[in-house]
Order: sequence, then structure tokens, then C-alpha cells
Amino acid sequence: MAAKNDGKVIVPYPGKIIKKGRAGKAVERIQRAVKVSEDGKYGTKTEAAVKAYQKRQGLTVDGKVGSQTWNRMF
Repeated sequence: MAAKNDGKVIVPYPGKIIKKGRAGKAVERIQRAVKVSEDGKYGTKTEAAVKAYQKRQGLTVDGKVGSQTWNRMF
């Protein structure tokens, strides 16, 4: 997915950091954005893909999807 830099958030940030061990619809959205298979579970592959995305986007590379990473993705 291309970065959205127009200041408009398509999907509002769910309000909590999404990281390894989490599961649910928000994780599925992240998995689609970073192009890993969608199972709704934030595991090692999702974490690695998020870190790569963060690095490409010039964000803090921690593998956690907080508001900055989320708002850049969506």
C-alpha cells in the first residue's frame, strides 16, 4: 500500500499499540498493508514485515504499530 500523506486517516487508530501476541481485525488490516498472509494473529512474520515497513517509512523501527505507524499505513 502506498503511504498516505494527505493528513486524512482512512481507518481510525484503534487506540492501543498493536504488537506481537495480539489478534483480531486490526491485525488483519496491518497484515494486508504489509503484505503478509492474513490470519489475524500478530506473530514473527507480521512483526518482521512491520519493522521493514517502518524502516522504509523512516519511522521508529520497533515492530509495534502505534499511532504513527498506523496513521502512515492508513
